Amino acid sequence: MTDKSKLFQDTKFISADEIANLLGLCEATIYNWIKQKKIPAYKIGNQYKMTLDDVFDFITSCKVA
Repeated sequence: MTDKSKLFQDTKFISADEIANLLGLCEATIYNWIKQKKIPAYKIGNQYKMTLDDVFDFITSCKVA
């Protein structure tokens, strides 16, 4: 197993739908953030997937106080 494949094996991906449900938002909001490049995403097939680390980083960057 190469170093790159091990990296992805240890990475947890989450879908836009799962993020929307987790944050209590519309799925369209998540897709808008992806389109606006506010949150990094990977397009796999016809779905967008994000890493949990990227989602956490994005949420913490939104903190206002």
